[in-house]
Amino acid sequence: MNPADIFTKLALQEEDSLPEPTQEMLDFYHRRTANHITRVQQNCEALATSGLVDEAELLKDRADVHDASKYSEGEIEPYVWLTWWYKSKDEGKTFEYPPGVKDQVDRATGNHVKNKDNSHHPEALGDPQKMSDTDLAEMVCDWAAMSQEKGTSLQDWFDKCKGDKTELINPKDRDGKRSYHWTPAQVKTIQSYVDFFDPDGTGVEDTIKEQTFDYDVQVAAATSDADRLEPGDIVSYSTKDEAPYYFLYCDGKDFGFGLKTGLRTKTKRWEIVRIVPTPTPGASRIQMRRAE
Repeated sequence: MNPADIFTKLALQEEDSLPEPTQEMLDFYHRRTANHITRVQQNCEALATSGLVDEAELLKDRADVHDASKYSEGEIEPYVWLTWWYKSKDEGKTFEYPPGVKDQVDRATGNHVKNKDNSHHPEALGDPQKMSDTDLAEMVCDWAAMSQEKGTSLQDWFDKCKGDKTELINPKDRDGKRSYHWTPAQVKTIQSYVDFFDPDGTGVEDTIKEQTFDYDVQVAAATSDADRLEPGDIVSYSTKDEAPYYFLYCDGKDFGFGLKTGLRTKTKRWEIVRIVPTPTPGASRIQMRRAE
């Protein structure tokens, strides 16, 4: 075995031995991420009907698959840790990653923002000036969702993102945030979207009044029975042997499966709230809440 293979094997062994997030962390991640996606989808719907965007239907389609990669095998567990880190920070608490976890988080976040399917991130195309108006619109809808969640000014965030730059993507501006070198025309377009959501610069009104979902998981359809699932159906899940998958059932029929990291909980009965297509052929996101 050559040195490179040995290093890779050791790295994989180290990752396998990393601690798993707690049930509380998993529950918070799914609840918080589901609500973030709901905010983005509502914002995209509002902006699409505002008359400000040319590709209104495309923006709505993009909303349906927003952040779908956060439920992929390579992203979900690191993002559980990252989300808990931010939760602790928001509460004024100090949270230290267990050894090895920060490297996982850094890799996952880097992969997420550079994934071409996530072109609402300026890093995805390697050049912010290549972003289409639809990319910019989804980006601002994403920012607006964060403004709603955090109670912060969307205008202030935009001002930081377009701060003093000497490069297309400047990883360290005066506030320690990334800043991006958009064209003057792009800046004008972004500002029009920002003004739509936050006209006085004080923040975006939050339209989420209650937690809508408990879990938002990605599954790959195993049988044609998946096509007959509808909101309101009650499903259950189980695991088999030591396989890294869970299996979903409705009326005793096995209709889908997904990675265990996507659904680690003691709850066995779920009510389907919404079924959303994903860019992955044969896969869907299923938004669920605990059934009584």
